[in-house]
Amino acid sequence: MAHIKNRLRGLLVAFVALVAALAIVPGVAQAEPTSWTGGETKTITVSNLQPGDVVTLYKVADVQLNDDNTTTLVVQTGFEQGTVNAYLDAEGADAVKAAAEDVWEDRGDATPFGNAATVQTGQTSVTFSNVDAGLYLVDVAPADESVTYQATIVAMSPVAVEGTTDWTFDDAYIDLKKTTETLDKKITGGAVEVAADGSLGYAMVGDEVTFQVTFEINANQSEFVLTDTMSTGLTFTGADDVVLYKNGEPVPAAGVYTVAGNEGDQSFTVTFDPEWLQKKSSNGTSVNAGTYTIEYKGLITPDATLDGVTNTVTSTNNTDGDTVTVKFVGFGIVKYGDANKNSRYDEGEELLSGAEFALYYDQACQNPVYKKDGTTQVTLKTVDGKASTDKDTLLEPGTYYLKETAAPSGYQIVTNPIKIDVTTEGGTFNIPNVASTDHEGIELPTTGGAGTVALTAAGVVIVAGAAAFIVRSRKEN
Repeated sequence: MAHIKNRLRGLLVAFVALVAALAIVPGVAQAEPTSWTGGETKTITVSNLQPGDVVTLYKVADVQLNDDNTTTLVVQTGFEQGTVNAYLDAEGADAVKAAAEDVWEDRGDATPFGNAATVQTGQTSVTFSNVDAGLYLVDVAPADESVTYQATIVAMSPVAVEGTTDWTFDDAYIDLKKTTETLDKKITGGAVEVAADGSLGYAMVGDEVTFQVTFEINANQSEFVLTDTMSTGLTFTGADDVVLYKNGEPVPAAGVYTVAGNEGDQSFTVTFDPEWLQKKSSNGTSVNAGTYTIEYKGLITPDATLDGVTNTVTSTNNTDGDTVTVKFVGFGIVKYGDANKNSRYDEGEELLSGAEFALYYDQACQNPVYKKDGTTQVTLKTVDGKASTDKDTLLEPGTYYLKETAAPSGYQIVTNPIKIDVTTEGGTFNIPNVASTDHEGIELPTTGGAGTVALTAAGVVIVAGAAAFIVRSRKEN
């Protein structure tokens, strides 16, 4: 901004020098300077934007060339002369910034220059054409509410063409300065169930979880560091798993960033190279400003608890950071005597102690579910009809199978596996006693119970029928 302002000031000095020169050059002194009005126009390219941003250009003041080789700034409708003068007189970057913000506040009913431009997908800049000399205000309506663009004025300053009475000026390229809190962390992969907003996942001990962070590197940024902190029960898998992307394409680490952190650590940093951050194109715009994503992995360890584990990332631009949680679920069971034979537990029905179950992933019960130690199979034993997984059993939502390994006293073991669907809410599953070895949700027969009476009656009928048939056959013979 300062160099643009100085160029404009230099124009005024050049006018004075030109007047002196014209006074001593016969023939030239009588010539009138050629105005660019209706003639030469240039472009203004505004960079360091994000897709969806809407950019509006306002002409703050027109530069008028007078017949006596002087210039006059003609302030346009909607702006105040005093505010513009304050901008031109401002010294130092902070003062220039403050004065530009005053101009932005004073734009009132100013008419935009041409049409507003929207940054397209995959782009970071817009260009305005047919721009003549003058002062222009750049106004941006950000697509992302977390981004604030600095008020900026661009000076399209004419300069005299040496040896002629013509004037010209150059195209302008401006990298907008902005502040942004863009730092969006999500769970994107691994053996997890990811919530719709990507902020919550479910996993098990031993799972690798992939995290993705989206962040912004601004133009003119001299340093940028990402810091990641993992809670107890989650560790970094190592620098080799860190991958940086821009527009979906991997960015090689060499000369761009370094990772300080080792496998098994609970925190690490990603530091970007200052020279890479400050690299400029031939027209002075930032080469590497823009939106990036970085991916890395964490490992769920046996130190995790049922409350879950968290992962927090902060950056140079956002010290508040963003946190995601990997959670776990458990479940409970109720073992009861289904006196009402409705396959549901009703208050007052007998709760049975002593039923034991082993937990499996598969219906064939060949793939056991282990506790956090990775060697002890998850088992449940009912007390007063109830049992549940404990703090050493960390599950993700999904389908599991319970195999009964011991029945309550006086009851038969349920031989078929019992399917349970564990949701993110966990839940309690009612398991009735059954009347056969097939798990149909009905009561198993007990000694002297209704089940044995029915079987006995059926046997008597069969025997009686057979006897009658034999007697009849003998009579006929």
